[in-house]
Amino acid sequence: YMQNIPAQDEIHPGTIPIQQLQDSTNYQSTTGSDASSKKMSVLQTIFGYEMFKGKQEEAIDAILSGSDCLIILPTGAGKTLCYSIPAIIAGGLTVVISPLLSLMLDQVQHLRSKGLNVAYINSSVSDDDRNTIIHNMVSGNSPYNFVFVTPETAGTEEMRSVFQTLKTNGLLKYIVVDECHCVDMWGFDFRPAYAQLGVLSQLQCPIIALTATCTARTEGVIISSLQITNPIIVRETCNRKNISQIVKAKKGDGKDQVVNEILNEHKNKCGIIYCLQRSDTTDMAYLLQMQGINATYYHGALDPYKKKENFQAWLDGKALVICATIAFGMGIDKPDVRFVIHLSLPQSLECYAQEFGRAGRDGEESTSCIFFCFDDRTRHMHMISSLPESEHRDLKQRKLNEVIKYCIIPKCRKL
Repeated sequence: YMQNIPAQDEIHPGTIPIQQLQDSTNYQSTTGSDASSKKMSVLQTIFGYEMFKGKQEEAIDAILSGSDCLIILPTGAGKTLCYSIPAIIAGGLTVVISPLLSLMLDQVQHLRSKGLNVAYINSSVSDDDRNTIIHNMVSGNSPYNFVFVTPETAGTEEMRSVFQTLKTNGLLKYIVVDECHCVDMWGFDFRPAYAQLGVLSQLQCPIIALTATCTARTEGVIISSLQITNPIIVRETCNRKNISQIVKAKKGDGKDQVVNEILNEHKNKCGIIYCLQRSDTTDMAYLLQMQGINATYYHGALDPYKKKENFQAWLDGKALVICATIAFGMGIDKPDVRFVIHLSLPQSLECYAQEFGRAGRDGEESTSCIFFCFDDRTRHMHMISSLPESEHRDLKQRKLNEVIKYCIIPKCRKL
């Protein structure tokens, strides 16, 4: 899960507290009515927006009520604001559990740019820096507004003890589980620490779970695994009006079709091509380059420095198209992505929503296109069949079949 990692000397983990938010105490209140009246002031003066969008305000009100919450808003809906504004109003410290180092560092940079004091603890932080951050956290008056941690860090006995100390001292205000669908997607095998986060409910601190993709079944898994009590659920459809969702029949391996699609429909536009196998990413990038399209590639087995180099080239516009496996997903926030193409079937509708959600974050018209053939199901089934026989394997097969159904039923394609 270490992807798109900036050099560590570029983003200090937070051992030396940066300047506190100027006059932040003007926003801090523990009374609901007073806190609610300050939402707009925080939005405008700290984050620089004139008004809320979508269901942001409803989500903020739910969090300010002090209840456990499950917030399901589409990609690009501004979920960070939903927990940041209540955290600023409440004062104290908010712990944010984030799945990816890239996503974590991006959010740290964003919040620090607003004058907030933010630290992070993950596998890249030295023991000395980690110990200093923890010392700062438990020292009577913690200097941090937010501390970001991975699920693996949050579940350790040491960190749970730190959280308990903060709660006892009245400093721990919220525990935020970002991208909480990972509890269901990864908690079974890839990252079992997600399945163990429910222990944090013992702190009796409001737990705020946020995601862009959540089926009714996944919602139940999240609520059960995190052991959140009678949560307020705020849900907005993951469909975005500015993204057209298209499925086209794939011929052969589909790579020439993808090249023609870009040349004919998306020339000189920024995009992502999702591929099933690592070798497909390099092949696809090569074919695009042969047609004069500046393309690069990305997959989980790349050297970390090559990952960063390729990702940065795409982010900076030096490469218009990036060909990637699902290792390139959450935490990608580039506003001008005009198209997302799936060379092969997505693993599930939840994965699909996350992936096509990379497009059109600036609100402009964008396109999502799946090149579909039944042979792709066979390739996926081969990988699924290698898993031990279990409910988890059966679930993966059912989710794959949902994608097949989405592709073959002739109707308006919305999730």
